[in-house]
This record gives sequence, structure tokens and C-alpha cells, in this order.
Amino acid sequence: MHIIAEITYKCPANCPFCPIKKLVVDKMCMDLSEFKSALKLFTTLPHSRRLLTISGGEPTLIKGLHRFVKVAHEYGFTVTVATNCYNPERLLEAKPDFVQISLDSINSKHNMSRKLELWHKVLEVLKYVKEGKLNGFIRYTLTKDNINELYQLKTRLNALRLNVKIYAMPIRGCPELTPSREDILKIIKDKVAILPSRCPAGKGQFVLTPDMKVLDCIFHRQVLGVLERFDEEELVAIVENGRKLKPYPCGEPYWWSECQSVQSAERS
Repeated sequence: MHIIAEITYKCPANCPFCPIKKLVVDKMCMDLSEFKSALKLFTTLPHSRRLLTISGGEPTLIKGLHRFVKVAHEYGFTVTVATNCYNPERLLEAKPDFVQISLDSINSKHNMSRKLELWHKVLEVLKYVKEGKLNGFIRYTLTKDNINELYQLKTRLNALRLNVKIYAMPIRGCPELTPSREDILKIIKDKVAILPSRCPAGKGQFVLTPDMKVLDCIFHRQVLGVLERFDEEELVAIVENGRKLKPYPCGEPYWWSECQSVQSAERS
């Protein structure tokens, strides 16, 4: 079971492809008490693994980020904070199990993409990872315009002697920015990054919003239900609505997963 908790919709960056920026919302930040009630309810589901990603917006804007991490740990969740690294010190304070560093380029190009000076903060977080103060990996938003920067990022990490995994997700919801099939196949062949191999939307994954809506996916954003009473009846309805969703509900199967499977078989 993987819960993605969007604890805030606030973010100082202005990424053109961000699905959150397009939302009209009534509530910007999640209440800690409701977060706790939601996690307690989800722990009643029969799953052997409890994974939580604290996301946003930008979660390091929240002064009480460490409290959200603490509550999740108390309920047995392995906690990842997905961040653009806006406040590196708050990540150290929060002490998550993992930090997911969100990137879509390097150097000044990354700053231009995010419309915010963030690259030096990314390097600061990577320094913490190298020193063992944080465990981290990179999530790279892949577009047709940033393929070369992905290779440069890999070279930069090697130069820093950082064995950090790069997970690349071809952009969803913006077909005009989607990388070509040839470019995606080249990334797989060159083993530059790991691409997602399955879509857990509404099945093994649920997204929790500040106003306690439960969605299937951060991209598709199908509402499966709303938590109001935080009781078993609400949860059963949410799970059932998730089961009714077709595989790859956004209509774009991860065709490259078969290519990765073939490559893995050939290595073994």
C-alpha cells in the first residue's frame, strides 16, 4: 500500500507542467489531526508494506513537516518526502526514511524550468546524501526537451561519486512535451534511468489531498471518495471505486515496461 499525502498546495516554484498549479482549491494545507486519522484508517487494510510519500506543493514549506513524518512512523509507514529542495534544513529536521529529489534539468536550466533558484539547494541536499545524513533518490520529469540534461545529470552524479538512483517519468498530461519513442528506448538501453513499470492508480496507491479527498493518482486525479467520518464504510467504498478503474486510467500504458523486462531478462 502506497499513500501519497499532498500536505500542502503551496509552492514557491512555477513549473509549467505541474498539475497542482491548475487546481482551484478551497484548502491549501492538510490538518495534522486529519492526516493522523486518515493514516490510522488506511492501516486497517491488509497490506504487508506501508509506504507513504509526503508531497505537495512543496512540503518543506511546512514548519511542522517533522510532525507529519513522526505520525507516519508511529503507524508503521516508511516515509519519503518528495521535494524540490526548497528548504534543505527542514528535511534534516524531519528525518524521513528517503528524500525524493524532484528534477527536470541541471544547473541554470533547472532554475529556468522551475522559475526559481533551486539548483544550489539540490546540490546541498545531495551533499547531505553523500554524507549519510539523508537517504535520497532522484525523480526526473522527462520531456522531449530535457533528454540531454538527463545524461549530463548522470555524469554529474558520477563525478560527485554519488550512487543515487534516477527514476524518470515521461511527462503525463502534456502530449506536446512527451519524449519520442526513440529517446525513451535509448534511455532504457543506456541504463541512464529507471522508468516506471506498472500503474498502481487506485489499486495499490491512493492520493490524499488537504481537504481529505482520496484520489487514484497525482496525474489522473480521479476522486475515489472523501474522508469525513474516517470509518470503515468510507474506506470500503474508496477501495471498491479504485478496483473499478481500468488499468492505466489516463489511457497511456507504460509501453516501455516491456522493453525494460526484456533487458532485465537478457542480463540474467
